[in-house]
Amino acid sequence: MNSKDLLNIFEITEPISDEIISSNSEPLFDLNGDVFLILPSYMAWCLNHDHSDGNIVIDGTISALSELGRSKSSNAGFKYECTTEQVKAILEFLKWSLTIDLLTHEYTKRAIKQWSKSIPSKLIRL
Repeated sequence: MNSKDLLNIFEITEPISDEIISSNSEPLFDLNGDVFLILPSYMAWCLNHDHSDGNIVIDGTISALSELGRSKSSNAGFKYECTTEQVKAILEFLKWSLTIDLLTHEYTKRAIKQWSKSIPSKLIRL
């Protein structure tokens, strides 16, 4: 997956600017923001900057996905509003992040486990 594919899956035509993302390592810094714009924008940024000094942004993005993946209630929002294709994209992003040597992968593995619960295992084919 590349950043363009990811943005297309989430139907994002104008992602958050690189400047805003690089100066705010935590995607959920604005809790009133549109998470369907914020998280795909951050994931796309990470895919484009995987070997830069931006690893703190990648950590923040994984942490946010992990937090949102722990939601147990369908009233919680993002996790339960994602389509199967969007959940697969999130899982693919999380599995991609396991390839970055500088990151601690504990959060990533937990996030993969939580997001994998969102769709039937027979539909997960990455």
